[in-house]
Amino acid sequence: MLIEVPAAVQPRQSVPPPLPFRLLARIIDTGSGRSTFVFTRDGSVLLARVGDELDGAYRLDAFEHGKLIFQYKPMNIRQTLPLAPTP
Repeated sequence: MLIEVPAAVQPRQSVPPPLPFRLLARIIDTGSGRSTFVFTRDGSVLLARVGDELDGAYRLDAFEHGKLIFQYKPMNIRQTLPLAPTP
């Protein structure tokens, strides 16, 4: 007698939406050395430093190794944005 067992269903992993920001510039304060990043989103210009929230759904967590690291708060998922385009 053969008993057919359905395959285990893999849970679908949640995927955040693509980052909605485009980096326009990085401004470095010569006194403190802190960076301010200038972004555009849907025609609006946004300024942010590490630790700032953007649009209520994202937080700029870090700038390291030439990448900006964002936290997509609704899903608690990190996303990265390179400063320079990759070839």
